[in-house]
Amino acid sequence: MRIVSNFFRTAPDGTVRAFSTPVVHERNKNASTAGRFMGMPLPERPNALVLGAHEDDLSMTDGAAGIQETVSVGFLELGEDLVDRLPAFMTTYDAVVLGDGSFDFVRGLVMELLGLDASDTDQQQRKFN
Repeated sequence: MRIVSNFFRTAPDGTVRAFSTPVVHERNKNASTAGRFMGMPLPERPNALVLGAHEDDLSMTDGAAGIQETVSVGFLELGEDLVDRLPAFMTTYDAVVLGDGSFDFVRGLVMELLGLDASDTDQQQRKFN
């Protein structure tokens, strides 16, 4: 698993002085950025699980080698723009979690994809923690 993210540069007293470069945002948050600018090349994988909160987050797999199947889950906040954004999320993502939804859906999905028995959730949860 690779996490492509911004990092803070701090002063000796712990105050934030700057962000690492390049600044990662929804327009460049992808495998190409990770490998080219951050020194974190992604290993070739046939499958990808994309978790996003913006319509453009599906581009996170851009530049990743070998991806054959992608499952995407969108997290959409319940805001004033819900009515406008929901149709795009429903067509963009394979599944959509609304509001402050938990990761239970994603956890269940991963368990199903891995062929783990969902009835043994306590034992499986210990493996994920």
